[in-house]
Amino acid sequence: MTEGDWERAVREQVGLGRLLPLGAADDGAWIAERAAAGALRRVAADVRGARVTGLRVGLDGDAEDAGGGGAAPGVGPAPVSALPYGELRISAECDAAVDRPMTATAEALREALLRGAEERLGLRVAAVDVHVAGLLETPQPAARPDPPEQGTGTGTGTPDVPGLLDIDTLPDGDHAELRVVVDSAHRALDVARAVRARADAATVTVLVTDIR
Repeated sequence: MTEGDWERAVREQVGLGRLLPLGAADDGAWIAERAAAGALRRVAADVRGARVTGLRVGLDGDAEDAGGGGAAPGVGPAPVSALPYGELRISAECDAAVDRPMTATAEALREALLRGAEERLGLRVAAVDVHVAGLLETPQPAARPDPPEQGTGTGTGTPDVPGLLDIDTLPDGDHAELRVVVDSAHRALDVARAVRARADAATVTVLVTDIR
């Protein structure tokens, strides 16, 4: 890869925003916050009487105070703008329907986000904060966002990994960073692990850039 290719790749990665640690340190995987937030919003859309208006994911305060942790030895360098390994905190803001106690709506949303983070993504979440910022005057059923577009592998070749839609490889000597797009029907961490297991570089990191 030429110097110009790397500069372009770094600009694209910075454009992805914060990268959240996925799984444990020896998994060597991260996910773009915007991809994780999109998947969590789809989970939240099933919660009756709640409409999410804002959602962020970052390191839990205790993890930040402790300094977090890097990837395990042998994994290789973390991607640009990657957060260190540590437990995460989800902060969600929502509007709640008037026909249901706000505390019940907030708790249902909190449980859905916590479950979705583990079952859909593989994030290690310590806490979920829900702030009810407004009311939905007309009670409505949960409105699901448009389903993500289904894609096909078009990067540098798509290995036979269930749930993998696209992959792009950024080689750097003996290290390789694999950027992948994951099918929303599959757990992101499971796909990342399978992709990494099939890589033939000395050290490998996986970055989930999108979930469709």
